[in-house]
Amino acid sequence: MYTYSFVIDLSDFIAGLALVVSIWALVSSGGLRRLQAKLTGLQIKEIDDDSEAAKSADVRFEFKHDGGTRWQIEVSNMGPAVAKNINLSFDEGGDLIVSTERSTKLPIDLLEPNANKLIRLGPQLRHDQAYKVTVGWDDETGTRQSKSKDLTM
Repeated sequence: MYTYSFVIDLSDFIAGLALVVSIWALVSSGGLRRLQAKLTGLQIKEIDDDSEAAKSADVRFEFKHDGGTRWQIEVSNMGPAVAKNINLSFDEGGDLIVSTERSTKLPIDLLEPNANKLIRLGPQLRHDQAYKVTVGWDDETGTRQSKSKDLTM
């Protein structure tokens, strides 16, 4: 007959502790994999958003005084992409752009990033009136962009 005795020595205790630690590591690594997958998805979305923003032009405009009696409208591209086919319109108060300027400079075919163009305005501007100006342009996003703003002298 065999007699079994159950005695736990130090090596058994260390082996049991190692088993508990490895089970805990296995369980927590599944959570870490889910967290890593979520982080990777967010990074991919951020890269996609950045690439879409890199295709977008940001056209801005404002009245500028030439120091004498003439006023101009400055059209600038502050975005990272090229703006194409830029056109200006005045919703109220008629067309304020000098006719020769409109025929020779508009639409602006191409406006590089951080570039600007000055367009002369006619003498019919009134200092006490706000003018609603709309600018429209195409960029690499493939859709026509526009922006409107009230400008005063």
